[in-house]
Amino acid sequence: PSPNRYKELIHYAGFLGIMDTGQALTRWFKRDSTKANNLTLHPHKEQEFWLWLASWAVFVQSPADLVRDATGYDLPPLHLTWHEVDPELDDEPTADRDGQTHLVRGVSLGLQAAAAEKRRSLPARLDALMGIVREHIAGGPHAGQVILWCDLNDEQDAIERALDAEGITYSSVHGALDPDEVERRLAAWRAGDTHALIGKPVMLGQGMNLQQCHTAVYVGLTFKFNDLIQSVHRIQRYGQNRTCDVHLIHSETEREVVSALRAKWRQHTELTSTMSALIREHGLSGASV
Repeated sequence: PSPNRYKELIHYAGFLGIMDTGQALTRWFKRDSTKANNLTLHPHKEQEFWLWLASWAVFVQSPADLVRDATGYDLPPLHLTWHEVDPELDDEPTADRDGQTHLVRGVSLGLQAAAAEKRRSLPARLDALMGIVREHIAGGPHAGQVILWCDLNDEQDAIERALDAEGITYSSVHGALDPDEVERRLAAWRAGDTHALIGKPVMLGQGMNLQQCHTAVYVGLTFKFNDLIQSVHRIQRYGQNRTCDVHLIHSETEREVVSALRAKWRQHTELTSTMSALIREHGLSGASV
């Protein structure tokens, strides 16, 4: 399950016959009447919930959690930088199907409106990305390669054109390619023949070992935290011996998305750190829990 989503954990418990889903929700969580599926743990029930979770689920992140030698299992530091851009306003505001316009952009954007906003802000976000890439290249050979993550085809096409204009080599991977061509382009980047790797988290964000690189830039934010955290761990993983620099570019209209992603990241960190602490205290003994 996605590690930051309590409800997925609850559904796993129901599937495994640990506890009825409705019973678990009623026992530990308070509901948000304004937003479905927005679950919050009752403060006085938190410790009980974590102990219950540890009685049937194991979150082992390092051999050190099991009091074993963890040499080689320490993840490198992660340096996150959020870049907000302010795109120029259109001459005429875009109206919805009922003819209504917003005084402030980016308020409660639906998927369709959010995609339109992402296209409108693309030039400003692309300028920010290219600024980061130029600074990275200026760092010299030791700076190494870079991964450029995008979310839309328009973003990927725009990145390719911008890199071509400045003579920066790249391997761009997308779903329309033949599988053999995908492998060829990945092999070229892995061999160091190209400077940048361009792709989407939904395609390259899980399972890939890309830790020869330690810098990643997101020209746009995905709504899915799991895609974000998994793609970050393509470079921040075992075998990486350098600090990982991750740049996340967004427009001012995506502040709500940024806020939601940060909240999910905090929740993810809380869950994993709490469960690791319980393993260190109790080991794998369900009786001890």
